[in-house]
Amino acid sequence: MKFRFNQNLLNIRRARAGSSERMTSPDLFLDRNERVVPYSFDILSELGEHLAKCRPNQYPELGLLYERVADWSALDADQLFITDGVSGAIKALLESLAPAGTNIVFPSPTFALYPIYAQMFGVEPRIFGYSENYEIDLDALRKNIDINTAFVFLPNPNVPIEGYLTLKKIDSIATYCAHFNAALVIDEVYYLFGGETAIRLIEKHKNLFIMRSFSKGFGLPGVRIGFVAGPAKIIEFVARTRTGYETSTLAAETVCFFLDRIDIINEYIKEVKVGLHFLKNSLDNINIPHNGGITGNFVYIELGDPDLAQSIIKTLGGQNIRIRGGWPAPFHGGITVTGAPREYMNRFFQNFKSALITFKRM
Repeated sequence: MKFRFNQNLLNIRRARAGSSERMTSPDLFLDRNERVVPYSFDILSELGEHLAKCRPNQYPELGLLYERVADWSALDADQLFITDGVSGAIKALLESLAPAGTNIVFPSPTFALYPIYAQMFGVEPRIFGYSENYEIDLDALRKNIDINTAFVFLPNPNVPIEGYLTLKKIDSIATYCAHFNAALVIDEVYYLFGGETAIRLIEKHKNLFIMRSFSKGFGLPGVRIGFVAGPAKIIEFVARTRTGYETSTLAAETVCFFLDRIDIINEYIKEVKVGLHFLKNSLDNINIPHNGGITGNFVYIELGDPDLAQSIIKTLGGQNIRIRGGWPAPFHGGITVTGAPREYMNRFFQNFKSALITFKRM
């Protein structure tokens, strides 16, 4: 059989995600910016009772999910398209509004799927970086935009460093993009951790989209639900990329369950913010530079040495603490740590400090 392979996919290498190990391991996982502390037995039992009333034997009815997400987002339901997390939103936008031969602009480093989707859909990726003060290089951003730019994607905050943009700057960038008929997409996957949403700017800028998910703030990455918001007529067009159903009945009902219990979400976020504050103060006390922990649920720790970063990761891994490194230059000499309540941040910091002493860096 001679298959007609999509040439855009030939040089893409993607591994099947995850392993069952993480589901049962007692390790402290601070490497993926997930909710570190599992939901309590009581909450999960209540969720189970809620899901027991659902009908997974029938195809999904998603009207209630759209209504609840719209209420939470202060938008109309026809301004939303429910997707498979933010990654599904990126894919839907490119599939519908970025013809082959156009380009997309995004920061580097950032979420790994931006360059992968660019290659998948045959669009040119254009990247820009950050200043020494961990701020977006706005001049480089603007220079990358031209008449062939379909989208400018700005994670706000980004990862491994936040590079947070104020609403005033977003407003200015959206206006600049409009001169080139380019759309601006603000990725608010870390919304709820401190950043101000740009959703209210949608009414002002017809070229503005907002993406969110329930993975970070709600601590539900396993549910795989996000959305893209924008002008209703354009969202209707983007939504034509949907599969049979945007998501499953059980996933939709899980999100609705937690939207009804937003106090649970907010309480954990407060605990994470306390933990991040403790970690940053502890790093300051030993003169270790860092970034983040203000509008995201993570801290980037600058060690200034890629080899040291990998040694720290390996050492802490042996102590059942998972952290992340391996970032592209100029951040290859650092690590990122997911925020968690203070007791978990203290466990990380004590082991981190001991490792620094072992490697004679203190």
